Amino acid sequence: MTASSATSTDPSTFFVATTPDPHAAKQVADALLSPAAVGRATEVIRSTISPAPTPLISLPALARQLGIGALHFKDEGQRAPLKSFKMIGGAFAVAEVLADLVEAATGTRPSATALAEGHFKHLTGQAVMTCATDGNHGRAVSWAAQRFGAKAVIYVGEAVSPGRVAAMEAWGSEVRRVKGVYEDAVAAAAAQGAAGWHVISDTAYPGCEAVPRLVMQGYAVLADEIIAAVPEVPTHVLLQCGVGGMAGAVTARIRQVWGMAPRIIVCEPERADCAFQSARAGSMTPASGDLDTLCAGLACGELSTTAWEILSVSANGFLTFTEAEALAAMKRLNRPLADDPSIVAGECAGAGLAGLAKISNNFNLRSSLALDESARAVIIGTEGDTDPTVHRQLLETPL
Repeated sequence: MTASSATSTDPSTFFVATTPDPHAAKQVADALLSPAAVGRATEVIRSTISPAPTPLISLPALARQLGIGALHFKDEGQRAPLKSFKMIGGAFAVAEVLADLVEAATGTRPSATALAEGHFKHLTGQAVMTCATDGNHGRAVSWAAQRFGAKAVIYVGEAVSPGRVAAMEAWGSEVRRVKGVYEDAVAAAAAQGAAGWHVISDTAYPGCEAVPRLVMQGYAVLADEIIAAVPEVPTHVLLQCGVGGMAGAVTARIRQVWGMAPRIIVCEPERADCAFQSARAGSMTPASGDLDTLCAGLACGELSTTAWEILSVSANGFLTFTEAEALAAMKRLNRPLADDPSIVAGECAGAGLAGLAKISNNFNLRSSLALDESARAVIIGTEGDTDPTVHRQLLETPL
């Protein structure tokens, strides 16, 4: 895989280096991910949502091609039945919101198992969960609403594929399409909070911080799975970023457990570069692109406020990749080299690899980040073929 010729010689056009603040990184991580919060998320997820970790797959042939010592791929495409990491964040948040509802009515907090078994359906049955989505978060909320005995109404923008809409409807949700992009769907869902609906947002904004924090606590379980499975502390972790919930949660957990050892690089499409622009400006800044990216789940114009709070003091750098680089990375994962196992990777799953390849192909950046033959990198395959039709079309698209 080769980097775009327009940007390969000048890292400043696609990479912003940042210097983490160890004290601030620990402070913000501990505030978000207390031991009690992570323990609660782990208990709920393991008992009622995702009983087993997804695999961390070694890709030695691809590591050799990139000139590094080791590469591990966290395969969230195997997070059954939704084929996406979003399942553990959105579903955990739904379970906690419904537990709050039952506790307020009865004085006793129910277990997630009791909710899933329908013991409180007389209380949860009229509750409406709502959210905005580019596809996978909405599926998680839809699945969880059905699992824990509530209703769901999901808002999507114009570009969300029919296949992803159908998948949410298959879990019993009503899907409402709004004119515009993801941020327009966020506004539509947020407006329903005044009507008494429960907004299960995966992006934090003023007035909506508590539920996105729950979503991120669910994502912390993903980080713990990586920490438990990787044979050595990695030197580099590359994280894709849409609104930043996953990137922020995984970064916070890594800083808690591994400290400042791994270099953490945030990767996103250049057409949806809100994290990159925020890092460049030193404050939250909207994306400069039109959000028209094949990485549908990353097509977000604004960062979550909580994610920025973490990433701004904890990440080592922010990188953008082109559409061609995203497609090349996706194809490389789905068509592995001889020594590597077969993977079903969706369009957002290759973001970390696209960033890794871009660094590898730039001598100055590779040197400054110590991406050499001793490097041990971790990337996260955030989704499988969550829309099989789109997945097949992309794999058939020429580079």
